[in-house]
Amino acid sequence: MKEQCTEERFLTDVGGHQIEIIRDDGLYRHLHFYEPECPWNKYFDIVTWPGYLAYVGDMGDYAFSRIQDMFCFFRRDDRNGMDINPSYWAEKLRAGCREGYEKFDPDTFREVIKEERRGLIRYIYRNGESTQEERREFWVDVDRYVLAYAEDGEHEALRVANEFECEISGRKYRFEDIWERNFRQYTFHYLWACYAIVWGIEQYDRATELPAIAEKETA
Repeated sequence: MKEQCTEERFLTDVGGHQIEIIRDDGLYRHLHFYEPECPWNKYFDIVTWPGYLAYVGDMGDYAFSRIQDMFCFFRRDDRNGMDINPSYWAEKLRAGCREGYEKFDPDTFREVIKEERRGLIRYIYRNGESTQEERREFWVDVDRYVLAYAEDGEHEALRVANEFECEISGRKYRFEDIWERNFRQYTFHYLWACYAIVWGIEQYDRATELPAIAEKETA
């Protein structure tokens, strides 16, 4: 199972990060986040201009567009905390790094195929036209001719799954509509960037709120 980017993992990665506000002019902002002891380790920048927000850094580059002030689009309230919405946000992507925001996941492919196999074997059993040996052979053939290709890339894995067919008692069985199933997962870097945007805006809000608080206390 490949490592997933969680909120806990992200917060660990940025535990020593600081914010540098390079520009703060209305909707034109440039924020830089880095670890002082190792400035190039998981650094990132958040840049906004009217209608756009760009995330650039060690974990890739992504540009989003939805509303004039994209900080308002990504900003979470206290109740949501670090809650992210990678699916909806992906719809607002205008550009991304070469890796993209999602990719074929062999583990998801295996899970779906095994689920399909269980459903098909139950159907074959209820049909009452198969022997235990035939069902066992079908089970093994899925391992040998489909699941064995999980690591060979999306095109090859989907091809063998779509072409797989077995014949039991003169009747042919196959995985139906396999091309319609989703075998993709969000990339680690994309999820990390989503957390970084939410966290970065929170750090910016805290940093820019401090002068206002100080003025109130001295008034």
